[in-house]
Parts: sequence; structure tokens; C-alpha cells
Amino acid sequence: MKTPFFISLFLLAFEGFSQKITSITLNESTRGFRREILISEKEYILDENSIIFKKKLSIEDWKEIMKICEKIKLDSFYSFKSSSRKRANDAALQATIEITVGNKKYQSSTFDHNNPPKELVALVNKLRNF
Repeated sequence: MKTPFFISLFLLAFEGFSQKITSITLNESTRGFRREILISEKEYILDENSIIFKKKLSIEDWKEIMKICEKIKLDSFYSFKSSSRKRANDAALQATIEITVGNKKYQSSTFDHNNPPKELVALVNKLRNF
């Protein structure tokens, strides 16, 4: 008799995790330069100062990105801190990552493009290496 109740409770508890990531955006900019990398399940788009490059994303690449994202805690995504602040005096591009899950967007704090928070290093490296 208790088993159906606990199964229902379990399903309700994990209902929020059934939504999947729909896109990831890496924005990097400073005065006079802007780069945006947008990745969705099927496409990679690189926009550098309005010069746009697009390519199809393989299923394997998307799965690899999702595997990296599984290790990132989105509820504390904004609190990840960079160990440097060179962006404050234009010695580095300022960067942010935005992850979209359904209708909800999670955005990181600003970090130096070449020194992301340790929790985001693998993701940033993967996004740049396409």
C-alpha cells in the first residue's frame, strides 16, 4: 500500500530534472570586440563582431557537452567565482555563460575569458574547441 505513494513521491521530487538543456551560450567581450558561441542540440554558431560561422553539431558532441553539464550545479551557477579580475582593466575579455533549460535561464557570474571558474573550465574549453 505504501509503495505507490513512495513511487509517486519519488517521481514528483525529480520532476524538475526531466527538462533538458536546450542551449548554452558563451559571451566574451571587451571594448571593440564581441564573441558569442551558441550551442544547441543540432547547431554550433560562432559570432565574432557580426561575422557568423555555423555548423551542424553531431549527436556525440552534444552528448559530451551534456556529460560535462551534468557535473555543474545550476542552482549555484551564479556563485562560481573567477580567481582573477583582469577584465576590470581590459587585460582580458569579460565572459559569461548562459544555460537554458526549458524556459529558465541560468547565467554565470562574469569571469576573465582565459580564466573561468574551476567549475566551468571543462565546459568553456569544450565550447571553444569546435
